[in-house]
Amino acid sequence: MEVKQIQGLEQSLDYVFKRIELIIEALTHRSHHHEYGDSPHNERLEFLGDAVLDLCCTEFLMESAPGHSEGQLSKLRSFFVAERSLARAARKLELGKLIRLGKGEEQSGGRERSSLLADMLEAIIGAVYLDGGIEAAKKIVFMSLELNPKNIEELDAALLRSSDFKSTLQEMCQKAGFGTPSYICKKSEGPDHLREFTMALRIQGIEVVEATCVTKKNATQKAAKKLLLEIDFNSNQLNELLGRPNLFKEGGQDA
Repeated sequence: MEVKQIQGLEQSLDYVFKRIELIIEALTHRSHHHEYGDSPHNERLEFLGDAVLDLCCTEFLMESAPGHSEGQLSKLRSFFVAERSLARAARKLELGKLIRLGKGEEQSGGRERSSLLADMLEAIIGAVYLDGGIEAAKKIVFMSLELNPKNIEELDAALLRSSDFKSTLQEMCQKAGFGTPSYICKKSEGPDHLREFTMALRIQGIEVVEATCVTKKNATQKAAKKLLLEIDFNSNQLNELLGRPNLFKEGGQDA
């Protein structure tokens, strides 16, 4: 591997390796190792980097999102450490140009494969940890994944759009001591092929919100979403809402 390539990566990472063999190992795919055997492959460093990545992201979220529940923190962390996020960061660092691949992996497009790029970034994080310790690794994680508190609000909104709202609400209510929410069908209207169902959401026997949709399942999800948006995922606000039932009847505030 050329010295200029290593120096270019170090410049991108803003980190200079004391043990060059670690970065070479981090960039060596097992296909290259099996064909040439000139360096260990990166799977052990990838294993270590995965654990360091989880720790760094968890610490960041604990400090940046003090009002979030364990469930919310887990969902946010999953977003940061997902393959697509890691692969995107790897592409920004242009790791695809530096990966040491075997001929077969090279010909099959390994340099652009998201799973391979994500693994490579984890291996680099592991290498930095061994070379410079947790603080050095943390800087790489924060830089490459662009971790900053401003991202939390945007990610919350993105996760809200794609979440299982019913499960999220149930988890929140149970942890807050409100028990499990229940749903009842209040009415169904229209012909069989266009029938709509109105489902009411109850917490501790109090009807809080209702929603209408073409299936009971979607109507319950819609009702849970309405409530979650109103309380902004804050279980403390449930007490106030339970004193004001039926706030969001269909036709009023909607999500």
